[in-house]
Parts: sequence; C-alpha cells; structure tokens
Amino acid sequence: MKKVVLFLITVVTFVYSLNVSATADSEYSNDERILPAEQWFFGGSLGYGKIENYIQTRDDISLIAIPDIRYLGKNLSIENLNVSYSLHESQRHVFNVIGRQNLLGLMFPGSHRDFSAQFSSNSSSHFILPIDEVARPEVEIEHRSLSYMGGVEYNYYGFVDAMLSASQDISNVHHGFVLKAALYQAAKFDEFAIQLELGASYFSADVNQYYFAVEYDEGFEHFNYSPDAALNLHVKIDAMYPINQHMYLVSSYKLEKLDSEIYNSPIVTEEYTQTYFLGMKFVY
Repeated sequence: MKKVVLFLITVVTFVYSLNVSATADSEYSNDERILPAEQWFFGGSLGYGKIENYIQTRDDISLIAIPDIRYLGKNLSIENLNVSYSLHESQRHVFNVIGRQNLLGLMFPGSHRDFSAQFSSNSSSHFILPIDEVARPEVEIEHRSLSYMGGVEYNYYGFVDAMLSASQDISNVHHGFVLKAALYQAAKFDEFAIQLELGASYFSADVNQYYFAVEYDEGFEHFNYSPDAALNLHVKIDAMYPINQHMYLVSSYKLEKLDSEIYNSPIVTEEYTQTYFLGMKFVY
C-alpha cells in the first residue's frame, strides 16, 4: 500500500513540477542539453543502492560502483552498454537507431549478473520501503539469458521532453519486441537539479513467455502458466548537486508497477519493484 501511495505522490509531484519549472531561477533550455561532439567522457558513481529482485528465492542486486562511460559523436553515441546512431536531428526532434540491454534477464540466474547490473543501471535512491511478502508455490528458478535489443527511438525536446522507442531482440534469445514511452520534466534551482520521469514499457508475449512462463507440479496437479503481452508503468526521480567541476552528489529512485501478466507468474513475488541509489559521481 505504501508503494502505491508513493506512486501517486510522484505523479502529483510531476504535474506540479510542470508549473514550478517555468518559474525556477534556472530552467533547463535546449542549449544547456548540448554537449561537445567527438568526445569520450569517463565517470562513475560510488555509493549504495539496490535493484529489488521480484523473482522468488533470488537476492536483490546491490549497486555499489556504477560506471558512466560515454562517447558523443556527430551521429554515434555510446553510453555503457547502450548505442545509438542519429538519423535526423533538429532543435526539438531526434530520430535514432538504437541498441539496448534488456534488463529483465538480470533477475534470473546467470553468469556475472551483479557485474552487468552496474553497467546497466543508470537509476537508483535513498528511499527504502518495506517489502510486501506474497505467498507463492516454490518453483525452481532456471537460467535465463540476457538479451540485447535493436530498434529505433524518437526524442522530443520542449517544455516537457518525450521519448518513444521500439526494439526487437537481435541476440536470438526470445525473439520478442519491446515498446517504450516516457515523459521527462527537469528543473534547476541554483545548483540543485532534479528530473522527474513517467514511463511505460510494453513487452510482447514472446518476451514474457521466455522469462516468466512456468510449469510446475503442486500435489497431484500440473500447472502451466503462459503469460501474454504486458504493460509496466514506472515513475522515477533523479537529483544532482555539484560539489565541484568533477564531483556530484547524486540520488535516484525508481518505482515500477508490474503488469498482472508478469505479476501473476508463480515465480514473481512483487507487484511493485524499486531501484534506488545514493552516492557520489566522479566525471573526468
């Protein structure tokens, strides 16, 4: 219940920030988003956070050291495991071809998942909420492979920023596709910067059946759960305060509501899952 309340509070805060940012001392502008081209940027955040693992018997994933390795070229951009190539750019509109790591596989057994999570995570915060325990039949959690997605992305930059993307599995894992949409609102108060995000992620049936389909026996009965497509919703808050030119105090919190097609899987124990982080970011 507390997670639901936080979800609603964040939505209200997002709407309120639409008005606040218009009168903030230093509102973000398109010019402030422009970074030098043809450059590598190396940074990292040290602190503490977690990605809540909603798969039964699986431990949460700790976030300690999050690297931030970027290349910003004229058309090509690299951000840790994510790649994008710009097909068209204007002051407010950007069309990209993208490659993205699918994070669902991090929740399952596999090699170097904790290490991969550090590179895959650009979110995380100091808000920690109690975990709701849900009774589920015990099912053996099998290995699931990480998948890599390729597709297209559109970004709009204005008073409220927006993003739409469509990607298909290009790693021959589940052959599914993912659609994503998000709205962003940023505000800057002197040196303190905050960004709020509302988003939705649509996972095709092929994706969900690979990760969340389960066959198990309970007593004399045999059960086969095969999920359909799912739409997850999330809210996210990022905050940053510069200490000097190379050091920033950063925090992030993300709350995601899982669609019932995922949550009803016997291996899933949480309807709401959190990612949080608080630490110091170093940029060179």
